[in-house]
Amino acid sequence: MTRAQTTEGRREARAGALGRVYERLSRVTSSGDFIAEVDGLRFLAIAPVVVFHVRNYLLAHPVADYSVAPPDLDWAARLAGRGHYGVELFFVISGFVLALPFARHHLEGAPRVELRRYFLRRLTRLEPPYVLVMLGCFALLVLLKGGAAELWPRLAAGLTYTHGMIYGGMNPVNLVTWSLEVEVQFYLLMPLLAAVFAVRGRLRRRALIVSAAAASVALQAWLIPEGGRLSWTLLNFLQYFFAGFLLADIYLGWPRGRVRRRVAWDFVAVAAVAAMLLVAARPGLARAAFAPLVFVLFCAAFRGPLTNRLVTRPWVTVIGGMCYTIYLIHFQLLSAFEKTLGRVSLTDLFSVNLLVHALLFAPVLLAGSAAFFLLVEKPCMRRDWPRRVRGRLAAALARRKPVPEPAYGRGLAE
Repeated sequence: MTRAQTTEGRREARAGALGRVYERLSRVTSSGDFIAEVDGLRFLAIAPVVVFHVRNYLLAHPVADYSVAPPDLDWAARLAGRGHYGVELFFVISGFVLALPFARHHLEGAPRVELRRYFLRRLTRLEPPYVLVMLGCFALLVLLKGGAAELWPRLAAGLTYTHGMIYGGMNPVNLVTWSLEVEVQFYLLMPLLAAVFAVRGRLRRRALIVSAAAASVALQAWLIPEGGRLSWTLLNFLQYFFAGFLLADIYLGWPRGRVRRRVAWDFVAVAAVAAMLLVAARPGLARAAFAPLVFVLFCAAFRGPLTNRLVTRPWVTVIGGMCYTIYLIHFQLLSAFEKTLGRVSLTDLFSVNLLVHALLFAPVLLAGSAAFFLLVEKPCMRRDWPRRVRGRLAAALARRKPVPEPAYGRGLAE
């Protein structure tokens, strides 16, 4: 065997091993319709959220003396401080993904969405990981800090997705779950909102979606004060879900499998990201402009050849596919990492320390998330998991049930 053949064999073995890892960590879609761009966009949403929380932790627990170069003047701190807008990207993705089956029914004649199956799917897919993480966070907080009496009501509100409406703030049991409450409110209203796809006429339908998004922005500016209870509800974020609706409408109008990609869309993507970063620094402007910019970026992810290649890379889609797990547990993993392994400082520059901590935390986050994903979330992605669990429990109980002694045996003994 020549050296070239040996090298080629090793390359194929590595590719095969990576392929098996990607397959093991890939999401299971209930419809079987996998859109790689969606998971790539999920990666673009979760990455800035994680960096945002790394930045906040380093600001709250400094690892160096930043008196010479304060973090509020550091470019990396200011850039990472806008990472929380990754949550709004998730809202657009949710609007797009959940709109597709309703839109396909109205626009392509696909089967009607059965509401019972729709709500049951949301319940069986999302609730087990969520409840498990919430209970685990509660137990950990009580064990480390006590205060069970104060945390019980917060846990109950979190489990019923009402914490933001009741307390008007983040849940101390798990700070990131406020956005999941907004998502659940959207899931409940989705069948009603999806009636927009019954409107005939492409231009009229899309104009109605855009008008609804604009009306949402106006309503927020008029009625929803920053930090009030309503600011933690769906009413404060409806325009992002409508942006997902518009994307779904346009996506279904593209020729299936023959989308023409142009380099001009890659320039549009770069311009959209730059504009998003500028707009994010001004909350009032972001309320109106951020959703349209996200919409443009998402269109570019489908239409730009380079952008599409980026968001459909296997490792990008695999990490993006685990975004629900990463979102649920990353804050707790970050706290544990920083308290045990993360007290590293190479310089007095905040930007360098932020980069180092983000890079050191990444493998810890991915390893912990992969374990939770494989053990908890991915099994819940299978539609039939409740039936399979019931079958296994029934089989286990049947094996434990004692076999009654035959009647004739007792008679002979007597």
